[in-house]
Amino acid sequence: MRVPSTIVVLLTACCGARAAPPLPAAAMLAAPWVQLDVEPIIAADGPVALVAAHDGSKRLFVVEQRGVVRVLSDGKLQEAPFLDVRHLLGASGGEQGLLGLAFHPKFKENGRLFIAYTDQGRDDAYAELRAVSDRSRVDPSSLRVLFAIDDFAGNHNGGHLAFGPDGKLWIGTGDGGGGGDPERTAQDDRSRLGKMLRVDVDKLPLPPLFVVPEQWAKGLRNPWRYSFDRQTGDLWIADVGQDKWEEVDVVERPLEQRGLNFGWSVTEGAHCFRPERGCEAAGLVTPVFEYQHGADGCSITGGFVYRGKRFPALVGSYLLGDYCTGRLWTIKREAGRLVWARAGEINARISSFGEDEDGELWVADHGAGVHRLIAFAPR
Repeated sequence: MRVPSTIVVLLTACCGARAAPPLPAAAMLAAPWVQLDVEPIIAADGPVALVAAHDGSKRLFVVEQRGVVRVLSDGKLQEAPFLDVRHLLGASGGEQGLLGLAFHPKFKENGRLFIAYTDQGRDDAYAELRAVSDRSRVDPSSLRVLFAIDDFAGNHNGGHLAFGPDGKLWIGTGDGGGGGDPERTAQDDRSRLGKMLRVDVDKLPLPPLFVVPEQWAKGLRNPWRYSFDRQTGDLWIADVGQDKWEEVDVVERPLEQRGLNFGWSVTEGAHCFRPERGCEAAGLVTPVFEYQHGADGCSITGGFVYRGKRFPALVGSYLLGDYCTGRLWTIKREAGRLVWARAGEINARISSFGEDEDGELWVADHGAGVHRLIAFAPR
């Protein structure tokens, strides 16, 4: 399972048996379709997610790691918080704190939303809340903890939440932390760590019963950000690597599949990790894209497939970046194949991308605030 030691490579997406149609064959590096940059919009305190409610309000919700969610509307950040859960957190630094937010697909009607955070015991917790009738803020008394996962370290907490085309809440969990998957949780079906889970939030048990999520896939190290293509429903997962390789995985028609294994900690990216040579890779999903630690970066941040209208040349392209260097890449399908291109470098610690109601893309800069994506033709 070795590949040439180039800094960035695009790989075939099929390795071994799997119960899914094969992904498009790999292609070589393409000429850039577009070069990307950002324009600063507002300052924010350690933003880690930018989420739209899809309620017609055009609001973008800025998730701050310290435990506060604020509303960006018409280019201005509202002073009053939409949500404040600082009292729930055990810590809000490093990889802990308020990490994820997702709005129910019918939020406008029912006011339901969901958060992921590290609780006072520093475990990974998931909860439901409800907004007040005019949807201007969250009712703090509505908090309902759905479940928590015992965690043994402060890092690799996952924390991203997203509703899939099936209407279920998809939850990506990290392997629990440390280095090198020390508890071997990612491949352990008895553990919820290192997995992609699903919850049918419209069929939740009545309190005080806790939710038992469905395990959809395993073998993830820290799927910090993933997204569903709003047009095709394909699932794109950016999984943070260990010491050498950052990876992107794509699953076409994810609702037709279950039981996939993304490889960690047998593999890191498309490379053997345990053992370093001769690992058993049959049946594992192979990433479609990876880049090596060094000049290109050290920690991947996944984005979205662009479906907006401002930049026609970007339509259909999946955007990703690196937290450490601010480098950007795009991946798109051309003639049935996936091809990639370098798309610039921005002065930002890219903690997350955001997709607004119109499909336009934004960038959360962990060290500064919120930026709007801009694009221009490459030279």
